[in-house]
Amino acid sequence: MSNFLSGIAVVLSILAIIGSGFSAYQVFELREELNARANSKSGSTPIGEPTSSPTPDADSTPAVSPTSAASPVPTTTAEATSTNPKIQPGQFVQPAFNTKAQVELLSVRRVADPETGSRNVVNVQFRMRRVASPTDPDRDVLVPSAIAARNPNTNETYKAVSPKRATPAVDFGSIGQGASADAYVWLQVPQGINTLDIYIPNTQPFKGVPVSN
Repeated sequence: MSNFLSGIAVVLSILAIIGSGFSAYQVFELREELNARANSKSGSTPIGEPTSSPTPDADSTPAVSPTSAASPVPTTTAEATSTNPKIQPGQFVQPAFNTKAQVELLSVRRVADPETGSRNVVNVQFRMRRVASPTDPDRDVLVPSAIAARNPNTNETYKAVSPKRATPAVDFGSIGQGASADAYVWLQVPQGINTLDIYIPNTQPFKGVPVSN
């Protein structure tokens, strides 16, 4: 009888051990499930999984930040300035013939000589306006072919190409007071000279005049 009871006791002990192990396993599974739910809600990375970002696929196109895109460089004022300056109306006006007249430069531009094709000629167009009276018919005469120019950097002087390439003498005494007359002259100026001092007889000199092309 005692042996029978001992056998029963051993069997019960084994069943108890198996039951406690199963209970422990269930508790472990429940704990893992609770941890998984807590991690999914908090957005955290489960323990044991890599925290580094995955390597992008070689065929994928990387995103471009808006600030990294090339934007056009604004044009500065100096860059916007024309490299071929032209005289503006009223920019170059000087008194002439003891303030009885005014001379205004209308255009100073480089042209091609029709005989040689060379561009070593500058065409000076100007306007003479009578502002006072009386005048001296023997002295108040402007001869365009007598106009000259000077290089402000080298002091080299340039004269008219020919009297044929200039307006005939202008007697502004024959111009009504307040009226004006236009004239021109071609000056022999080498290429590459872009600024001139222009000297018109009986007129204050014009300094730093730009030559347009």
